Amino acid sequence: MTSTRRLSATAFTSALEISNKDDGQHDQVDTATCKQLGEQIERALFEFNHEQINRPVLREKLLNLKHNPELARRLIQGEITPAQFAQMSNEDMASSTRLKEIAELKRENLAQHVTSDSRLPTLEPLTVPPGDVADVSSLEAQAERIGEAGQA
Repeated sequence: MTSTRRLSATAFTSALEISNKDDGQHDQVDTATCKQLGEQIERALFEFNHEQINRPVLREKLLNLKHNPELARRLIQGEITPAQFAQMSNEDMASSTRLKEIAELKRENLAQHVTSDSRLPTLEPLTVPPGDVADVSSLEAQAERIGEAGQA
């Protein structure tokens, strides 16, 4: 294992230990378990990224792990394997609270985009008086008036 990979494993170990201490709701896990899991996570990420070190992905995973004790707990308790963690998206790693916030933001954005915009011009349909046969020139004149009104 290269020095960069060792540093990554150490960073994951530290993130697990920090999240484990911050959780407070569950039993503490010893340092050896966190170290072993940190190394497994690093190995899984390295393999998932075709045996290359992908720093942005490592940073993303570390931040999610540090700031989400629920995610760390699920890893420590074996609900998520290191291989599954390596493949998770940001949304997959989000806490239940964050997922609710994301869903609410999506609902609000959808509601804003669905409402009509009163600033848009409204077009009136071309009309032909009842019983009359419209000639092309009268329809063109109506279309021209509508076009001029829209430009003003």
